[in-house]
Amino acid sequence: MGKRIVWIDIAKGLGILLVIAGHLFLYDSKISAIIFSFHMPLFFFFAGMLEHDGDLNFSEYLKKGIKKLLLPWAIFFIVGLAVTLGIPAWRANFNAADTPVAFYTLTADYVHVGQIWFLSCLFGVKIFFYFFNKLVIKSNNMPFIFLSLSGLTIVQMILRLFANTYLPYHILPFQLGSAFIGLVFYVAGYFYKNYRDELSKTVRFWNFVVCLALVLYSPHNEHVNIASMDLKNNYFFYIFAFAGIFLTISASKFIADLSWKWAEPGKNLL
Repeated sequence: MGKRIVWIDIAKGLGILLVIAGHLFLYDSKISAIIFSFHMPLFFFFAGMLEHDGDLNFSEYLKKGIKKLLLPWAIFFIVGLAVTLGIPAWRANFNAADTPVAFYTLTADYVHVGQIWFLSCLFGVKIFFYFFNKLVIKSNNMPFIFLSLSGLTIVQMILRLFANTYLPYHILPFQLGSAFIGLVFYVAGYFYKNYRDELSKTVRFWNFVVCLALVLYSPHNEHVNIASMDLKNNYFFYIFAFAGIFLTISASKFIADLSWKWAEPGKNLL
């Protein structure tokens, strides 16, 4: 087993704290808007950093994804359904007619475990990545890779317009639309894992300041939500999301120099 990278454990721990905080504050508050601008892109980014199955054949890759992501989704859904039916107040508001919606969207809000959308979305991201890796990344042509990655953002915009106009519930089935969004951050994380940070302390400081300023300005793009493909302004979304990611990385590396104990909450995530 490889040596643990402390700052990654810390960053994942911070990500979990951000998820909790994002749901504690009022949804329309500025603090919530700031957190939502980058907390889920952060997890896609680090999932990409930890990707190491790209050379498996597709059958093995698919089975591993089902076991690690779709099976837990199904378990959480069943538990959520049982708890919902077991609590009188929740059972009174339960509508079995919502079940087809849950399986179309691969969400589970109506059984009070809506957060598991990330598992199904990450499964879609990994499937897309498998083919993106084979067809694009392995070309080792950086301009082609960059253009293809940029093209994903355009595809995502087209898919969102198509879903809003023609599809039921105004969303692509099985979190495919959200997976296209997540794929951008996943691929970015996949490349970042080979990056060697040799920046001076001065450059790191100003990188932190610029990213912090952008993150604090992110409410300008209002409240975004990857699960529903609601990104407001696409370009602002990606700018603020990456600013938040690199702000978290900077903070995590600083904390890593202080104490290993801060990494404990993030050890077993993703």
